[in-house]
Amino acid sequence: MALAALWAVGAMADNQARYDLAKKYYDDKNYASAYPIFVELAEQKFDDAAGYAGMFNELGYGTEKNPAMAKYFYEISLDQRQPWWCYRYGKMAFDEEDYDKAWQCFKVVDEKATKVYYRGSATFRLAAMAIDNLGGSATDEQIAGWLRDAAKQSYDQNAQKKANNLMKELNIPLYTRDEFFQKIKTVGETGKSLFDLGKSYYDGFGSETADLAKAFVYFNASANKHYLPAFPYIAKIYKNKSLPIYDEEQSAQIYTEYRELLDDKLQTPEAKASDFYAMAEIYRDGLGVEKNNDIAVFYYRLGADMGDSGCQLWLGILLDKMGQYNEALYWLEESGRNGQGWSAYLAGQMYEEGRNGSGENYIPKNLDLAIEMYRCSAATSNYYASRAKEALSRLGASVDGQRSKINTRTKPTPKQ
Repeated sequence: MALAALWAVGAMADNQARYDLAKKYYDDKNYASAYPIFVELAEQKFDDAAGYAGMFNELGYGTEKNPAMAKYFYEISLDQRQPWWCYRYGKMAFDEEDYDKAWQCFKVVDEKATKVYYRGSATFRLAAMAIDNLGGSATDEQIAGWLRDAAKQSYDQNAQKKANNLMKELNIPLYTRDEFFQKIKTVGETGKSLFDLGKSYYDGFGSETADLAKAFVYFNASANKHYLPAFPYIAKIYKNKSLPIYDEEQSAQIYTEYRELLDDKLQTPEAKASDFYAMAEIYRDGLGVEKNNDIAVFYYRLGADMGDSGCQLWLGILLDKMGQYNEALYWLEESGRNGQGWSAYLAGQMYEEGRNGSGENYIPKNLDLAIEMYRCSAATSNYYASRAKEALSRLGASVDGQRSKINTRTKPTPKQ
């Protein structure tokens, strides 16, 4: 018995020495010498040798690229629940649309990884798969948590951007309630931090029941620090007939004050595209004023010229309703080709259906461009991505294929 124990200790020490040697070869980029050692140790499931053996086969380090062998060794890493190698295996499976395997791998990363940078990249894919019912399911609270992890990392900037966009669409705040209280303690009670906390109570922190009373308190505190985005939320709460503070006149007064403050800001060099969007929204939705799409278009166009995709989207929507199809399609295509999924979907619809305007506003049907714009939409995390995929299926086109960021249309001169 004692001899057997001594032999096991000796074998373990020998394996450790060989593993250290293989790591040294790897660090020196001597992959041909490292590979056979990692393979031998992988079969014994020693440390994370299987992960290295899988990566060598995946990338062609010290051996020919061999996806099947990569999966064989990564499967050992999955059995060992090693988060980094499960992350690599999960990405490989995700890219091959093996969502069941990708889900299994990324769940290990979610549960075991301590490093935020690749954990967030994995959790975005978990959230996206859960939303699309691919590979597994999750609660709204889990999805919100996964998206927050993805939005807070910068290792995978594509996942970070998509997570932020998806959180905006789903009204999921970046921070939880406890995180916001801590954030306020850390940075001080700024107008923005108070607004963000109010917005989180207003939205229900992604999964909890909204608390409009607390939201109202924080929005007012934010407005008192002259933070403009708080004003319309105060007005909306006053206009909520289910609340004891319901007051139509007070709501209208708040909207008027908001519009005047916003107008003052728009006269300064500090005006941003988001400010033009906010003013356009006032006239589009009739917030304290009569609805006026002409004025809304005026402000959306100013923000669109600054490159704001939200302004470009709504400018396209309103111009389409007003029969100015040529300019509408220009802006929808402009924003759609640069990541705005809703815009891309609407541009695809316009190309598929055509528009019977006169002169430059006659838009002939063009199924090739319709398919390309639907593909742009399908590549996003936007709600309309699934509808774009349905449109592509209806047209007998694949999701993958030709798509470009270059607008096919010439920017028209706005009609006065």
